[in-house]
Amino acid sequence: MASADRVSREVLASGLGAAMTDTLFLPLDIIKLRLQLQGATKGTLSGQGAYYPGMVSGLTRIAREEGVKGLWGPGLTATWMRAMSSTGLRIGLYSSVKEKVQGVISPGSSDVGFAAKVISGAGTGALGSAISNPIDVIRTRLQADTAPVGADGRYKSGLAAGKVPRYTGTLQAFGAVYQAEGVRKGLYRGTSATMARAILLSGAQLSTYDQLKIT
Repeated sequence: MASADRVSREVLASGLGAAMTDTLFLPLDIIKLRLQLQGATKGTLSGQGAYYPGMVSGLTRIAREEGVKGLWGPGLTATWMRAMSSTGLRIGLYSSVKEKVQGVISPGSSDVGFAAKVISGAGTGALGSAISNPIDVIRTRLQADTAPVGADGRYKSGLAAGKVPRYTGTLQAFGAVYQAEGVRKGLYRGTSATMARAILLSGAQLSTYDQLKIT
């Protein structure tokens, strides 16, 4: 049985590793989201084409209009929180959960079967995604709704140009979403789809990786 100290170290190590990786690739997350959103906003202007024509040109435009802060600033704190909770739990709890699941499926056997690995990966993926869903909602909102603000208090560029900022920071965004939309329809919006994706992804990913290590 895994000790509490070992579990804590594995969750912390997994979370920190994910936080470092997510920070490095944050600009790609931001441009991906804006490319997805611009068709549903005023990102495509009549006669002017798309605001962000593609990945490279989009990143270049963000850097030119918003600076380095526009590439790494939006949702950074929420990104770290998501990494520590979602990935930290998904990967960090996997080994200890696998041991418990194996004990139920085949008591006394030291040979961990593939089914136990799939179940464990799916379970930790579901747990991590359920806990981190509110963070993911806030992270997405912050990345989509950000740009330099002009003297008139409105965004000067980006997909939300001309609009008044809805969010000023991570904690304020949590409060604003909760007050305006509540818990179920706001912070936990999309939880079922998020959990379904995590169950399939984590169940397949962790079990396959674990199995291939011994073959």
